[in-house]
Amino acid sequence: MNTLIFLRPKKYVKVSYSGGSRYDICYEYNSGSLGVEYVRFYIKDDLVDNYYFGDITDESVAQKDKYLRQILD
Repeated sequence: MNTLIFLRPKKYVKVSYSGGSRYDICYEYNSGSLGVEYVRFYIKDDLVDNYYFGDITDESVAQKDKYLRQILD
């Protein structure tokens, strides 16, 4: 079963925010095996506060993930 929690990204980007931003850090994961352009996790006080998915690039791959399947349905 494919879940985003066990993601092994090809590309990893860590962005730090400063100056009173709502989030402390944003982690972005990119991989051709996701079925989406990217997944971003926004961290505040060491907890995931929000997350965003990029555009669907391969619907058949995205359907394999239970979270992405909910978005597509």
